[in-house]
Order: sequence, then C-alpha cells, then structure tokens
Amino acid sequence: MYLIKNKNIMVLSDKEALTLALVTTVTVPDDDKCQECLSIAEAIANRLTPAEVEACKIAAEIEIKKNWLN
Repeated sequence: MYLIKNKNIMVLSDKEALTLALVTTVTVPDDDKCQECLSIAEAIANRLTPAEVEACKIAAEIEIKKNWLN
C-alpha cells in the first residue's frame, strides 16, 4: 500500500502505483519532479512482469487522454 504525501490518494497495488507514477511523470510541470516520478515508476516497474508494465502504460495513456488533454 502506498500513500502519496499531501494528497488523499491511497494506492493498493503496484500496478495502480505504476499507472499513477506514469501519469504524474507526464503531467507534472517541473522537470525535477518529472525525473523523480520517472525514478519511482522505474522502481515499481522492476517488481512487475513485462505484461503488467505494458498494461499500466496503456492505462496511463488512457487516463492522460481522458483527463489531461482536454
């Protein structure tokens, strides 16, 4: 289980955490924060299978298109 500081978001699985980290990496406005999120995403991805990582990438892409590109 993960708790994101200063947010009321609880992530219950590595797949959810990776999806959120990928979305945050793309949407955060600061390059330093982007690199930090990317490092977190890579660490989480190392605990998942390649198929699970691909599923998270697809979920993140859908989330970004749905909520961030309007």
